[in-house]
Amino acid sequence: MMIQKNLRTKSSTGDIIDYKYTGMLKPFGVQAHYIKDGTANILSFQMLAAMKDANMTYDCRIADCFRLRYNNGKELHFRNSGDGLYIFVDPKCNKVFRKIKFNDKKGESKMNNQ
Repeated sequence: MMIQKNLRTKSSTGDIIDYKYTGMLKPFGVQAHYIKDGTANILSFQMLAAMKDANMTYDCRIADCFRLRYNNGKELHFRNSGDGLYIFVDPKCNKVFRKIKFNDKKGESKMNNQ
């Protein structure tokens, strides 16, 4: 646990919330803001996108979710909760994306996750 500069947010009900602590958030291995007695963590998608062993994409057509894809094939999702915030989805409940075959500009066959 590390004390750092407060992160002040406004909830969907208009309440002001101060996140006073940061810590390593598993399973992501990045720093996140949290409240000791709270249920929510504030996670920076910028930190997730900067990870060396994964990439972050946004899917607006199929699932309205952010997809964190690890190089080892593991995938985690953050779906729209309906109020503009994105929440972590239990991996057992992830939407399954199908692979689509397409030809790139050189005419070579490739696979794309959708």
